[in-house]
Amino acid sequence: MTANVTIKQYYRVDEVAAILSDTKHTVYRMVEEGDIEVLYLRPGSKGMRFTADAVAAYQRIIVERTAAYLGAVPSAPAQPEKDVQHQQLQRPRRRVFSSGI
Repeated sequence: MTANVTIKQYYRVDEVAAILSDTKHTVYRMVEEGDIEVLYLRPGSKGMRFTADAVAAYQRIIVERTAAYLGAVPSAPAQPEKDVQHQQLQRPRRRVFSSGI
């Protein structure tokens, strides 16, 4: 018995979000930032599609970024405050401002 598996050539925003286990909002943000290639159905329209190759390329980029990040993190630094690699990977803290009310 053979399974008939069809791979789509084009995906909608919600389908890409499901494939990437993310939200539609994140997919739109990826388009705005140029992280993933998109095809517009008509010039000036909001309808967009993603090719299977573009989704696969984005998945490869994510895997490479994750591997690079995990490879750069020291496993057990003796002195984390003096470890340059560890300090560069930390994200800056967000400042929270109070309105004073």
